[in-house]
Order: sequence, then structure tokens, then C-alpha cells
Amino acid sequence: MHIKPDEFEKKWDLIINEFNLEDKRWFNDMFELRDKWIPAYFNDTRMFGLMKTTSISESMNSFFNTYSQSGNLLLHFMMNYDTTIQKQRNTQQELDHQTKKAVEIKLPTNHVKCTCEHFNHFETLCKHAFNILMKHGIKEIPEQYIENRWRKDVISRHYNFGRHVYDTGDSEINISINQAYYNFEACLEYVRKNKEKMDLFVKKTETMLKEYENDPTNELQKNRTNVEEVGKTMGITIPKDIDINVPNVQSNKGCGKKSRIQSAAEIVYKKSNNQTRRCSGCGERAPHNLRTCPIKLAAEQSSKAT
Repeated sequence: MHIKPDEFEKKWDLIINEFNLEDKRWFNDMFELRDKWIPAYFNDTRMFGLMKTTSISESMNSFFNTYSQSGNLLLHFMMNYDTTIQKQRNTQQELDHQTKKAVEIKLPTNHVKCTCEHFNHFETLCKHAFNILMKHGIKEIPEQYIENRWRKDVISRHYNFGRHVYDTGDSEINISINQAYYNFEACLEYVRKNKEKMDLFVKKTETMLKEYENDPTNELQKNRTNVEEVGKTMGITIPKDIDINVPNVQSNKGCGKKSRIQSAAEIVYKKSNNQTRRCSGCGERAPHNLRTCPIKLAAEQSSKAT
């Protein structure tokens, strides 16, 4: 159970006086730096992400090493392990009993306050808060305790300017452009859940857009005006709808065939459907000629045999 700064200072003074440590420089220096290492002084500081996996394992190793030694047999280790777990559970029950008295809930806002300050440290509710929420029949985490970093919609799907980084060649202009996009995203994030504020934000941006569009010194406006003036001088107008189709591109020599490569089965099938020539030897239409005619070849073999 976490203690308050005044309680820590009282217990510190008791220990210093009991063991006559008033003149010890190390203890005096550590007390001067108490706001840097005593959790009671920074309970309201977000500390999520600082507790690494290695830190958790090291703390557990230190806890079990108190009740066991490296030379113990497996039987001794299991007996020490059971004793350690039981002691840890008893300690946890005592702390839970003390902490339950310090948990408060405000209805209907479902605002939970716990003296362990777990939410302020890690941005997640502690088990004491979940316990009291379940006792009041609240089965969902209150909206105010769901931080943006846990949400899938933390970045709106309707806009995505943040991934664009502009480079105009001028470092000062680049900084201003990127800052403008950041300011726009930040403003949109603040008002996107409020319909009235969102409508007001849209009106303000439309007013700014019209102001810059009508600015004669605007480079984009100059280019648009030059195009219109050239069109008037030549007696042509820019059509609203463009109905010009893309011309067919002719293949140049050596660019390859556009048709796909046919398989061997397709080539054989295609040849079988073609009209064959008449063989002058047998007089039939067949895929052979006089030189390869099977009847002629059979007659020649029989004559050689005789």
C-alpha cells in the first residue's frame, strides 16, 4: 500500500534517530533526493513503459532467492517455493484489505480513485478499481479511463496529413508548412467529436480559404489568371468536360508481340482444325505429303524386302 510524503518523512526520521544516522552523509544526500526515488513524491506522474520485462524478472528472482539457495535439491526447492507463494498471497490479501478502504467511486460518472495511483503511473486501471466497478454492476471500462494510445481509432480515418512531409527547398518555409499541418491536425482532433465545434471549425477554414483564393498576390491565383487571359486573347475557352480520348498507340518495330504465348496443346489443336493439303500419293487430305506418305513408305519397305 502506497504511503504519502508526510508519512514517509516521519518513518524516515524514526529510522535515522533509532540507528543514530544523523551524521551519515549518504543518508542525508538520499533524503535530499527523495523526490527522485520515493514513489510517494511522483504518484501523479505518468510512468507507463518504464517497468521493463527484465526489471520484473529481476525483482521476482530477488524475492525467491530470499527463501532458496542454488545448492538446494529439487524437493527443498518445491517446499521453499510453496512457502514463498503462500507468504506472498497472505501479504497480498492484507494489502488488498487495507487498500479496499481507500478506493472511492463516484456515480453516475463512474470516477474511481485509488490510493495506489496505478492509473496515474501506467494509464491502466488497477485491480482495486476493477473490483469496485464490478461490485456496482459496471461491466465496461468507463470512457475516461480508455487512453488514446489503447484505441484503434486514435488516428481518424477521414484525414491523414501527418504522413506527408513537404520540402520546398527553403528550410524556414518547410518548418512553417509542417507546423501548419500539425496545428490543423491538432485542432481537428480537439473538435472532431463535437458537432457544433466541428461546424464552426469548417466555417472558419472556408473563410480562410476564400480569403487566400481572392488574394491577387497569390501565386496560384496569378497562374489561373494568366491562363484565362491567354484564352481570351486566342479566342478560346477552357471546356468544362473533356471528351478527348487517348489515341491508339502503334507498336514500333522490335517492341514484341502483344498476344500471349500459346501452349503446345493450343498449337496442336489449332493445327488440327486447319484444312490440310491433298497428298498426291494416296489422294487423301492428310497432314503429310508424297515424301512422308505412309502408304508410299510401306510399299518401298515391302519392295526392298523382296
